[in-house]
Amino acid sequence: MSKSIDASTFFIYLYKCKAGGCESLHKILDVSLNACDELVGKGMIVAHVLPLEGFEELKFINLEGCGSLVYMPNVSCIPNLEKLNLRSCKNLERVHDSVANHCKLWKLNLEDCSKLQRFPDIPNKNESLRKVHLGWTSIEELPASIGNLVSLEEMYLFNCKKLAILPSSIYKLQNLVVLRLNGCSQLIKFPKEEEEEEDEDLSEPHTKTRFPMLCTLSLEGCHLSEVEFLENLSCPNLFRLLLSGNNFTNIPTLERLNDLEELEVSNCQQLQEIPKIPGKMRRLEANNCKSLTRIPSNIRYLEDVELYSSRELVCNGFPMNDLFMPE
Repeated sequence: MSKSIDASTFFIYLYKCKAGGCESLHKILDVSLNACDELVGKGMIVAHVLPLEGFEELKFINLEGCGSLVYMPNVSCIPNLEKLNLRSCKNLERVHDSVANHCKLWKLNLEDCSKLQRFPDIPNKNESLRKVHLGWTSIEELPASIGNLVSLEEMYLFNCKKLAILPSSIYKLQNLVVLRLNGCSQLIKFPKEEEEEEDEDLSEPHTKTRFPMLCTLSLEGCHLSEVEFLENLSCPNLFRLLLSGNNFTNIPTLERLNDLEELEVSNCQQLQEIPKIPGKMRRLEANNCKSLTRIPSNIRYLEDVELYSSRELVCNGFPMNDLFMPE
């Protein structure tokens, strides 16, 4: 039985190739599929490196669950590639450096690639990548050059159990809308805003506004011992801040987060006080905050408040009934 495909004389007009579940297929030979714009090989047992020369019009590659793939293919030979899905490629160890300079690749999914330890450097500004999925990988840190992903809108790093360092250059991601770091249990500190560099062009917009587009910031279960970075954080569009399951004792003022609507701090066992909340807040979840003794009086205007098992509020005679009485 043949364990390879020789497409040198076939598929002249093929625009979609699906080879999922081909457990004995180890190699694709002499592929010249100029019209093909989608390659699907979910669960395919492929060689350690998959050659992709000849797919000049390919726009989407889906190799999810390819257990034998060790090295990500070089995508520089696929100039029209827009989406690359390598999710759950359990033996993938390396992301090819070609993703850093690809002009059309906008979505890269490396979620659940449990052996992946490093994301490549981005030496020059990349204006194409908008979504990067790195959850459930073994990445230990992001490169300082991550700030060169100037068009990045969504970054998912949830449950990266070895991630311990975030570079301050992350604040250069001016188009970031969603940042999810929940479950990164080794991340004990979120970086503060970097100091302005001497050669930074102060005439550029957003030089004083970090994360101007950010809407959702998730830092649940990160064991953060402090969240001082919030004090000077300028996120005019942030409406959802998720901080549950951390070790900080206090939250700095949130009044600069004018559009904040949801705040979650449940299971923050050391949290003692919640400061005055912004006027647009609609929801506060602070369940099982055993050390919480003070909450702001303006929570009476919220639509949804959860304070289950916040024992110290009751033990200290906090007038909960009076708090929610109409004025």
